[in-house]
Amino acid sequence: MTDRFPWSVLQIAPTGDRRAIRKAYADAIKAMDLDADVEGYARLRNARDLALQHARLEEDARPDAGSPEASAVPEGHSGPAWPLAAPRLSRSLSEGSVRVSALRHEDGHGPSFGTVFPDRPSEPGVGATLELDANQSLSAPTLLGYGEIEAALGLIPGQSPFERLESVLTEDSAPHLEEPARIVASRALAAVIEDARSADISRQEQVENWLAGLLAGNWPRSAPLLEQATRAFSWQDEWHRFDARPPVRFIGAQVRAERFRSKVQDPAHRYHRAWRELNRTGPAGPFRGLRASREDVQFVLSGIRANFPHVEEELDPARIESWNKPVLWPRIVLGLCWLLLLLHLLGVSWPFGPRSFQTPDGTRIELSDEAPDPKVLGAAIDAAVADSFGKGHDLDWLWARDPVLGETIVIRVRDALQSGKGETQVQRLVANFVRQATYLKGRTLSGAPLEELGRLRLDQLRAARNDSPAACLSALNTAQLPDTTGVSPGLRTREREAAARLASLPLPNDDAANNDATIHIPGALVTQVLESTGLPETTVRAALQDEGPEAVRCTVSLILLEVALDWDGDAAQRTAILRSL
Repeated sequence: MTDRFPWSVLQIAPTGDRRAIRKAYADAIKAMDLDADVEGYARLRNARDLALQHARLEEDARPDAGSPEASAVPEGHSGPAWPLAAPRLSRSLSEGSVRVSALRHEDGHGPSFGTVFPDRPSEPGVGATLELDANQSLSAPTLLGYGEIEAALGLIPGQSPFERLESVLTEDSAPHLEEPARIVASRALAAVIEDARSADISRQEQVENWLAGLLAGNWPRSAPLLEQATRAFSWQDEWHRFDARPPVRFIGAQVRAERFRSKVQDPAHRYHRAWRELNRTGPAGPFRGLRASREDVQFVLSGIRANFPHVEEELDPARIESWNKPVLWPRIVLGLCWLLLLLHLLGVSWPFGPRSFQTPDGTRIELSDEAPDPKVLGAAIDAAVADSFGKGHDLDWLWARDPVLGETIVIRVRDALQSGKGETQVQRLVANFVRQATYLKGRTLSGAPLEELGRLRLDQLRAARNDSPAACLSALNTAQLPDTTGVSPGLRTREREAAARLASLPLPNDDAANNDATIHIPGALVTQVLESTGLPETTVRAALQDEGPEAVRCTVSLILLEVALDWDGDAAQRTAILRSL
């Protein structure tokens, strides 16, 4: 550590690093009691200013300082700058001068950018370098009176709002203002603006020039203040003039870019998805078009290059480069689609991947190697539907009324054919499934429709009893008939008509099909069953509880269904009994 001023006051070794100087100054400020040591604070500020002047002189003495080659590569990058890079503002403030450097960017072609790129210049911007004359000072103008705002700004004794604003922007090397510092800076800026408004024209011009240089020279730290200053001094009227002051032109580029960002960051904006896509990192994948269209991305990118070329520096070059390359996979997919259509027209199955059967709603059901060709399967399904619902009915007809039942029939026919069953076996299997579905649907009915289905079920049970008591019990429990049961043509016609009539009625859920509920059978019906069967009461009651010999249980159930259909007693009890049988 040296004893020479200013390094002894800053408590650091002599250095040309301005960040280290500002950090030492900030650390010293935090350790001071500013109210008690006003003289020490003034000495500390003088030390900081002298140290920064020393650092600037060192920078200007370097051979490559200020050369175009020195600023061509952004800090932290080893390669050349990205094409059409943003105007870059040099942060070096030598004695009485500010440099603002920019690249000339290309004129935009194509559609009008409209409200997507607000405040777009009528002509492309031209790079400029600002050099202030030696007599144009960048020191803060003196504020004549500010006692009423000292508390609001937290001013240090002897410090003006001009000095407060400058200290907030320069005393820290962080690129952005923290919230407390932003509030103080905004209040200080308001006081500076008020001073300019109440002063004469010459002083107002002095304040405006000083403020523009301060804000431009400390960007991006000054970013939250640009809109406030722009509105106060109407800088937007000067942005696109050929004789615009370079700091004001630079501020205009930043403000317009921020307005552009605020627009496209709104999810409802027309080009929000394109903006999000450009802000991703890494090359875009082959399915980039699912996130944003190529036209939208190219439109936004061309607008950025024409209006805010510095914004492109914030984007990943690999991302932009990938969007500039043509995407081949849509053409490949289109070619495959044409090939599929051609194969379909030629009646050729797709030779790759698993085979499938397409249902009327476009759903595909996979087929194994053992399954028949989809056309053969379709013909078998239509034949089974016609056999169960009557001629003139096919899968399309059934699917329009009950797609759940239709899909189940498709799967059952597929499985039956894959297992080696013949056409007759397949049709019997589907017929039994449709009998069961018709029975379950009928249990949800009441009145005459329920009675009609009850008489149909009575004839089905009689046909099963003629086969065997076991077949009768199977029909009672499953609503299906064994293959050994003979069904007359008349009964088969009635089955088809009932199935077609209830086709639009959905299958009930498991709860509606539950048959565990207790049914109360009136004594009058029990008496008729006893008289018709000639069986003892204990035998009849056991059969009704599903106990006893198969033949007795079948006979008692048949007689109970028969007498219930002819009973004119309580309608609710009659409906419950018919639904239970």
